[in-house]
Amino acid sequence: MISKMLEAIKRYNMLSVGDDILVAVSGGADSVALFLALSEIADQYALTLKGVHINHHLRGEESNRDEKFVRALFEKHHVPLVVSHIDAKAGAKNAKMSVELYARQERYRIFKENAVGRIATAHTLSDHAETVLLNLVRGTGISGLCGIPPVRDNIIRPLIFCSREDILKYLSEKGQQFLTDSTNLSDDYRRNRIRHHVLPPLLEVSPAVLETTLRMSENLSEDRDFLESLAREKYKLYKTDRGVLKGLKEEPAAVRKRVLKQRYSDFLKDRPNLSSDCLDNLHLCAMDAVLMGQTVRTSLPNDCTFERTAEEFIFDDETRGCDSAPNFSKESADYYFDRYFRKISKKETNIFLSVHSLLFNFLIDCDKIVGDITFRGRLNGDKYRPVGRGVTKSLRKLLGDAKLSTREKNRLFVITDDCGIIFTNLFGADERVRVTERSHNIAVYKWEENS
Repeated sequence: MISKMLEAIKRYNMLSVGDDILVAVSGGADSVALFLALSEIADQYALTLKGVHINHHLRGEESNRDEKFVRALFEKHHVPLVVSHIDAKAGAKNAKMSVELYARQERYRIFKENAVGRIATAHTLSDHAETVLLNLVRGTGISGLCGIPPVRDNIIRPLIFCSREDILKYLSEKGQQFLTDSTNLSDDYRRNRIRHHVLPPLLEVSPAVLETTLRMSENLSEDRDFLESLAREKYKLYKTDRGVLKGLKEEPAAVRKRVLKQRYSDFLKDRPNLSSDCLDNLHLCAMDAVLMGQTVRTSLPNDCTFERTAEEFIFDDETRGCDSAPNFSKESADYYFDRYFRKISKKETNIFLSVHSLLFNFLIDCDKIVGDITFRGRLNGDKYRPVGRGVTKSLRKLLGDAKLSTREKNRLFVITDDCGIIFTNLFGADERVRVTERSHNIAVYKWEENS
């Protein structure tokens, strides 16, 4: 096992002389073997070791047993140990995440908080194959088939060339005890079902399947890295402050999805403790469907959305909601009228109509306004008769028929006079204030400024 570990360390340049290593130890066979093996080569690399153990409080007394075992192990070897406690179930509920994902996120947060140099985790060759198969049944892309990276940032996996059998043999030779997590024996978890019922038959078909899976992942990692490098260059062309430009639609799907993932990751930078790691291939396909015009909006992990607007494709925070309609004070309707409309001559009206007949719907005959005007948001039960529609409809029905995104719907505002609605910024004027040949006092909505 030691020789395989040293081979992985050399191939992936995991260690340098004098490194500080934070070793993640749960008490299970893999992490105990990792700690002992790193202790063996500590003098060779002049390593400074420190351990970290996390009690997730998921298995009652068994979790406390694990903590006690790990404390004793590190005391025996005179290596400092940091122990952290998290309430994984309560934390996951508050974060609206699965317990598994929340616990993983918290583990890596704690690792990074306590690491001075590198972080060593005990992922093995067997773990890698299980991860690839697990991602495969979930419907993964190339990244999922790349499995567990041997090195990611300052995180290293020195046992990535070692099978579970290698680990057990090493511990047996050392006479070293280890603990078994009772949940690892249950088939309630998909990973365990793959470990117990899928991998063993594959190993019978091909005893080298663990190694060949790793080689496949290494080859695919090269392809992935090239595509992501290309996508980073394209991202510079297509990103905006708020979203991504429509020009991205012309790129191949492999590039489009990677650009979208990069934009999503950037969007999360201002939201602490969140990452794009939870974005899977289904989410990428859903975003691509929005981009290609097959749908208007999709929800994403971390309470985010991706949607199409009139001008661009944007990410937004679902918990904050989309841009709402303007908040109008009651003091001065005249101020808002001047802000959103301008008076035009009859000649200009004809010019507008020659450019686009749709603009006719956004003209108002001001002489037909009755009493005072009011600007407000939409209310339940609002109905009116938009110019050119020939029928009175509720605003709810109009919004539904238009198939607008949530953001666009929330931009709607309403103008009323003493007799009812005379205008909305999304559907134009009511028939009652329609401009005709006899109209002289005409106002046009400032479409380009306010749409």
